[in-house]
Amino acid sequence: MIFGDVVTDCPLRSPHQWKPVKQQVPGEVWVFQDYDGPRPTQFFESPHSAQLVKAGEIPPLMERLPVPEDVAVIAGPDGIGEYGGFYRQIQPHHYVGEWILASWNRRDSLGGLKWFPWIGKGWEVSDDGTVWTFTNRRGLKWFDGHPLDMESVEFAWEVNLTPALFGGPLPLEYSDPVTQNPPKFNVVDDVTWTLTYDTPIFTIMEARSTPSNYCTPGSVCIVWHPALKEFYPQYAGQAAIDKLMAEGGHPDLKTFLKSKFDFWPNPPGLAHPGCAAPYCTVAHSDSQTSFLKNQFHWFVDPEGNQIPYNDGAIMDKLESQDVIKFRAMSGEEDGRTSSFIPGELPLYIENMERGDFSIYHWPSSGGADLTTTMQQTYNDDPRIGELIRTQDYRIALSHTVDKEVLNDLVLSGVGVVQNRVPRPNNPYYPGDEFRMLHMEKDINKANQMLDGLGLNAKDADGFRLHKDGSGTIEMQITVGTNPNPAVSQAAEILKAAWEGVGIKTNIASVKQETRDSIHTTGIARDYSAYQYNPWTVQWTSLAPLTRGDLAGEIGKWYASRGEEGMAPSGGDPDWLPLAGAGEFPADAGGLLMRQSQMWIEGLGVSNLDPRRIEMGKEMFSTNADQLWGLNCCAYSGVFRGVYITRNNFRNKPITHERDHNGFTAWARFFEDGLDNFHHPGNRSKYCGSWAFVQGGSPYDKCTKTLW
Repeated sequence: MIFGDVVTDCPLRSPHQWKPVKQQVPGEVWVFQDYDGPRPTQFFESPHSAQLVKAGEIPPLMERLPVPEDVAVIAGPDGIGEYGGFYRQIQPHHYVGEWILASWNRRDSLGGLKWFPWIGKGWEVSDDGTVWTFTNRRGLKWFDGHPLDMESVEFAWEVNLTPALFGGPLPLEYSDPVTQNPPKFNVVDDVTWTLTYDTPIFTIMEARSTPSNYCTPGSVCIVWHPALKEFYPQYAGQAAIDKLMAEGGHPDLKTFLKSKFDFWPNPPGLAHPGCAAPYCTVAHSDSQTSFLKNQFHWFVDPEGNQIPYNDGAIMDKLESQDVIKFRAMSGEEDGRTSSFIPGELPLYIENMERGDFSIYHWPSSGGADLTTTMQQTYNDDPRIGELIRTQDYRIALSHTVDKEVLNDLVLSGVGVVQNRVPRPNNPYYPGDEFRMLHMEKDINKANQMLDGLGLNAKDADGFRLHKDGSGTIEMQITVGTNPNPAVSQAAEILKAAWEGVGIKTNIASVKQETRDSIHTTGIARDYSAYQYNPWTVQWTSLAPLTRGDLAGEIGKWYASRGEEGMAPSGGDPDWLPLAGAGEFPADAGGLLMRQSQMWIEGLGVSNLDPRRIEMGKEMFSTNADQLWGLNCCAYSGVFRGVYITRNNFRNKPITHERDHNGFTAWARFFEDGLDNFHHPGNRSKYCGSWAFVQGGSPYDKCTKTLW
């Protein structure tokens, strides 16, 4: 077919007005999900791609796509888009979110209870949970055109299942829940392969960390580009690798591999060979990263148009948050979530018409924003360690804080005051009795509880003394070296509240070190993220399974399979309250151990099985009751939950789980294909500015000519 002076073996879609697959309406939650409508029978490419075909730089479209039956179809809220333009973001650092990672699977955008194929065509698990069968897409290719076939799968799993090459044992989330053995990998045919376990495991495809595009030593890779074999001794030979390591000054294989598997292009102008993402990096500097559309991307829209619609993406790096903020308000940001900054929402609203942008709300669903970590394996000062391991002490501190005031002052009233539980529509919701447990401000009760712990003596300044009279109790809240203003404000409120009942408190603007059990408390960022489904990540803050903020030394023991960290060796008089036989010294009563054991046991139970639902409910209810993290609010979007987006940048869901720019941002497009990076002053022809606090829908601001 001839289109202008472009000759292509596949027809170019003729320009036309957008055609919605399904229109978002006010009050409706419309997110990217698995497409279940009619599949296209023809496939189309962008004018830019057709020019590259004509120039001989890429093969024709049908040689780039998988076989038609294995092409993936996705539909966005605004329907069929327009080709052209570069998607622009501004970040304080170079960040690659889920939208560009291209994992084997992708989760829904409302929390992660449902998962859909991404690189993979599909998967299934046997009824007994011991055999997982995976199916590749036929004809799929990497960014450089190399087949992404069984060779890529075999290479990845040889690395995954070789501890010396992987960087250690396979993570718990991919190991047998009972024996902790790795699975047995087997090739069935040219597109089918299996993982076989000793005992049931049902959660592999619920795990967020299944990267195929950005994969470094120590990360489970479902597929991996065969060109990278040259960096492994069993393929290249030990002598060749030793020579490369010596030339680069690398002390060991892991360090060497990390230097070679950098996601950013090396050398410049050449994308990492292991890229199978919608966009791949082709240029990188301290100030900017450039991405180009993956011409071998296997997704199309319902009319058969290959996506991404955009030709590429630009990510500018600016260290100054103030500069980032004002450039965004000037319309120099197409779409990116921002952390909630106290008092700035009115400023954004005031400037949104001038900058031609709108403000969406994408909060985390896990139910715990601005949680204050009470690090259970802190013991540098054993007196403080004993206090923060005492439930009544933690509850007393919670009763000192007026959470409604904190929500109003720090979160502009956007959050919901509650304990750490997910939304009531979550199957793991433990019940209404836990939503406000220990949450009310009650100074009399707080003082009574502290007195009851023997902390009734005070120094000359009115601060409480340790129960043995050995000095003034001093707590520390760490906020990081460059804290979000919400964190700093929350810390000041906590300090005033705790000191109001005689607990002297310092705020430390230092590097957060709770992962190494150095500091007593810290304002945590991720007690909501990826927690809607407790089994989405091994580093869940619902249980200590990695070197995390809940109980770092216990988590280290689980993650290292007992090689490091705190072993369950029973009571130790240096760690109080005194634990019992077989318990972790920092876990008197064994509740932290039970949380971890339930998580591991839950790996072997299918999603939404009543047994697993009860485990999830208990994990949430125990956290709410124990207050290992002092909770405040939920669903505020305080961390990456306020989505600033240009009005002419389309196909954005109104509601989405907190993320930098959405899990399927590669399906976005610009009105008329005209971006804002190359066309300064560009404005939407169809939609005005809208902010979520105004109510209604952004479509209320759009004219009928939109459709």
